[in-house]
Amino acid sequence: MGAFDEAEEILLSLIIKFEEQQLESKNQEKLTPKQKLRIALIYDERMDYLESKEPLVSSNIINEIYPTLADLYIQSKSYKKAIENLEIAVVNKHKKAFKTRLFFVLAQLYHLENNFKASLYYQEVVERNPEYEMAFQAKINRALSFSGRDSKAIKSQLLKMLKDDKNIEYFDQIYYALAEISFKNDAEELGKEQLQKSINLSTNNLSQKIKSMKRMGDLFFEKSQYITSYLYYDSIQKTALKAYKNKNQVDKKYKLLKNIFIHKTLIEKNDSLFYICSLDPKQRTDKIYEVLDLELAKRAKKSEAPLLTNSNKELSIPSSNSPD
Repeated sequence: MGAFDEAEEILLSLIIKFEEQQLESKNQEKLTPKQKLRIALIYDERMDYLESKEPLVSSNIINEIYPTLADLYIQSKSYKKAIENLEIAVVNKHKKAFKTRLFFVLAQLYHLENNFKASLYYQEVVERNPEYEMAFQAKINRALSFSGRDSKAIKSQLLKMLKDDKNIEYFDQIYYALAEISFKNDAEELGKEQLQKSINLSTNNLSQKIKSMKRMGDLFFEKSQYITSYLYYDSIQKTALKAYKNKNQVDKKYKLLKNIFIHKTLIEKNDSLFYICSLDPKQRTDKIYEVLDLELAKRAKKSEAPLLTNSNKELSIPSSNSPD
């Protein structure tokens, strides 16, 4: 129902009630063996005793409340409160698979906060031997969130993952993570190569392809290489962007880069025209013929290409009379 405030109030009241009951149980006088026997044997006394006691909130219920509160805070985007409750939840008793999931969510929240603890919790997830998909994502996210101190070990782990055939469909994510490590280690050219590999290898994961192209476009944008940046953003526009979470941000930058591209192209064209106009008549005529020759040669090459292809095909097929 989205009634976050009411849900929070109920859950917190249960925690408070549990703490009060714990305190009361310490301060309460314990029943004597004789009293316990009477309560066990005499129905009326047993009912009076039970009616005088409040229903107890069990520790099992409390163990479920902290993850529930964390989920509530995530849904209402109160990430710091979600982290506080998950830190309590991971200390409590839970089944192994569920506890591993709690560590993974906690790591993701610290990742959002750019906190170095993200890397530690992702490693905790890996060491708990979860299902393959979670282990893989934990390794990738650990690489993306690392603080810079343990890059050699993380890089070695990612390179090892590239040798595993099970990871072929995830190579785009692995190269993206390797690129981020390279950028953090000031190896920009290597990072660009790895990022380009991520783009080239991304066939099924459209979200990753867009992410990689955007990262590359932003790198060139930061270096004021706006035309190259535009080409990457133009490629993003040709993909199905509807489901991409940062669509508005991408569209805004694309429009800016497109304007720069159009104006720069126009300026270069005008500069060329001004240059030709500044030449004397003979030089101008020679220049025009030079451009014309280049254009005609280009068109001739295009028209010859299909003929050459067909010719090559014919040559490669042996005739029925040729020797075996």
